[in-house]
Amino acid sequence: MLKTVLLILVIFLLTACAATAQNKSHRGKRDPWLGEDKVYHFLTSSVIGAAATKIAVNNNAAPCDAVFIGISTTFVIGSGKEWYDKTVKKTFFSWKDMAWNIAGGTLGSLAVGGC
Repeated sequence: MLKTVLLILVIFLLTACAATAQNKSHRGKRDPWLGEDKVYHFLTSSVIGAAATKIAVNNNAAPCDAVFIGISTTFVIGSGKEWYDKTVKKTFFSWKDMAWNIAGGTLGSLAVGGC
């Protein structure tokens, strides 16, 4: 299960890198890989991933299943945030933000899940 999650993560990150190769997003706005908001995405996602994993463990999920639940929860919430940015705030869907979300959620989930 963990190998599958990590494979999906690697594919996602490679896709995100290819989609943002010019370091610009919608209408020429800058979207750097190491912007201040990326720290917030990473930290928030690690907390969400850890919390979802801990909740899954407390509800008798197997450790690796709990990690998968934590990472998946982070992915869904992060996607929702980026969708909100694109449709409501009328900015853009940042694949770089999503990459940081997944990295943070994975770290948080693995730290708590013990898979």
